[in-house]
Amino acid sequence: MNKTRQTQLLSLFMATCSMYMTGCTTDNNVAEHSTESALMDAGSFKFRLTKEDFGTDTAMTRAASVSISLSQDLSDDCEVQTTISTESMVRTQGVETRSTPLQDGVYSIIAFQGNVRKGKIKGTISGGGTVFTPSPGTSGTMSLSHGTYTFICLNDKVEDDGTNIKVSQTNAGTAMVGVAKDYVINQDPNQYVPFVMRHVGARVRIKFVAQKHIPAGIRAKIGNSVPVPTVATLNPATLDYTYSNGATLSATECSYPASDNATQPLYSHSNYGETYSYTSEDADGYCYVLPTTDASSLKLDFSGGKVFRQQMNGKTLPKLMTANYLFMPNLSYCITIKMSPVYTYLFHDGTTGSIKNKGTRKPIAIVVRDNDGTPDSGLAMGLWKSGEGRNWLGWPEPNDLEGGRCFNACQYPVFADAYNTNNGYEETWTPVFPPGVIKAEVPLNSPIPASVSGLSPNPSGDEITWFGGSFWDAGQYTSQTYYWPGIILTNGMENKKWFLPSLGELKEALKNIGFFEESTITGTEQFGSWYGKLEDKAFGDVSGSHKLTASGPNAYHTSTEYDKTFDYSIHFGFGGNGFFSPTPDKVFKIILQQKYGGTGASRAFVHF
Repeated sequence: MNKTRQTQLLSLFMATCSMYMTGCTTDNNVAEHSTESALMDAGSFKFRLTKEDFGTDTAMTRAASVSISLSQDLSDDCEVQTTISTESMVRTQGVETRSTPLQDGVYSIIAFQGNVRKGKIKGTISGGGTVFTPSPGTSGTMSLSHGTYTFICLNDKVEDDGTNIKVSQTNAGTAMVGVAKDYVINQDPNQYVPFVMRHVGARVRIKFVAQKHIPAGIRAKIGNSVPVPTVATLNPATLDYTYSNGATLSATECSYPASDNATQPLYSHSNYGETYSYTSEDADGYCYVLPTTDASSLKLDFSGGKVFRQQMNGKTLPKLMTANYLFMPNLSYCITIKMSPVYTYLFHDGTTGSIKNKGTRKPIAIVVRDNDGTPDSGLAMGLWKSGEGRNWLGWPEPNDLEGGRCFNACQYPVFADAYNTNNGYEETWTPVFPPGVIKAEVPLNSPIPASVSGLSPNPSGDEITWFGGSFWDAGQYTSQTYYWPGIILTNGMENKKWFLPSLGELKEALKNIGFFEESTITGTEQFGSWYGKLEDKAFGDVSGSHKLTASGPNAYHTSTEYDKTFDYSIHFGFGGNGFFSPTPDKVFKIILQQKYGGTGASRAFVHF
């Protein structure tokens, strides 16, 4: 004689856990596994339901936790390396937490033998899992004969039309299913039927990291470049899912904040560009996908933000990962996007591009300012020194006017004016005082007759020896043999005139390479910080020891005069000129240096 057991669902309670517990909710193991559970006492039947958060199943997490990465360009000035890994537990504002509250809603328990439905209970959970109300038209009871059953518990984000059990991608983050497989109903009384409720989908979040601060918040949205699973259908007999692909992934745009200087201070937080310590993440910025979605099918579309030189709006990262990385159910994933600056170089033939795309072209300068389509609007700094240990320019006094000094048409005693100059070419190649003298053409040690216009008569009638300096080094840059590496220039580059940069142009180069905040410097003799360790990336692969910080005790002369005695120079340390710093890759200083007594280094610039 068949025995029939009638179970009335008295209450349901949903809570977080990583395993089914048969003890009470205050058991030590329960606390250890972040478990809160409730016993549904239905007379001779007892149901216990527990909820498992994303990433709580540590066995599955470990199985999927192998990190893989992909390197690619995001834009002309940013390359990224994406790394994917699983996360354990649930996160709130970037911090792991131990449990999440139950979502009120409609829940169902269905009993199957094979594909045949044998019974169903459906009702509404409220009060955080403390109250269960049977759905209208249902009794809240289930009559089953003794036998072996598979019980499936669904929340109201899972579609059940009486034939198929389905989940759409739009509900991938909230749909939960619990299964009690091959359960033998044969005990009287007190037979337990446990459910562990798991998310059908997986969740994915983005974390940005960089070697420099992130000055403007990033806005981005995960999308798909190829069709992805949009419907999952559960087979109750095999408990396997089948997936149907659709064209569009449903996701929400996320906001990633700019760096907080209080917690991620400028420069020092990454040891001046050495480590990827600046982070930006949206704590609630998850995209939810169905299992078997391939990470390589996902892309990232940007609608705002800035990290390096270019705005990110309109940019797309076409692939978040390499092929054959499939997301698994109920797991939480983090895709870390490591951002690095890309430097653009001027090549021997006048073209520009990144080093990895140089082909047979030879780099000769790092681009400071892109060409905007106007001839010679681009600006680049030579990759090698043009000279060191030089005066600005001059000759011995007192044999001439102005105490033996040559000077520009304009001096800049106001720092703000000097800081924004853009006239190094003119000051190098335009004749100034003495009349007709072009500073780039004054050799290092050149005898000049006393009759040169503007000079006082030499009492002895001897020739005057000029001391050509940094202007000569810069102007004759490509004809030198002691620094220029002998690269043959073509396509018009052989006719370009190189020059000593103005203070504003050299400042622009430092900003381009080391991303310092120019507003932090308001005058001379102030220390300025920069991400100087990024200089290794800018110069290391192309000119080795010719980094800016390799100037030794020499400050870099600029073409910009403070007055007729001093020029503005930039010093990176190693002593000299009253400035002693052992850390040139961290700080620099704009100083006033004697034009004719302060020996300095020079760097040649060119328009293209």
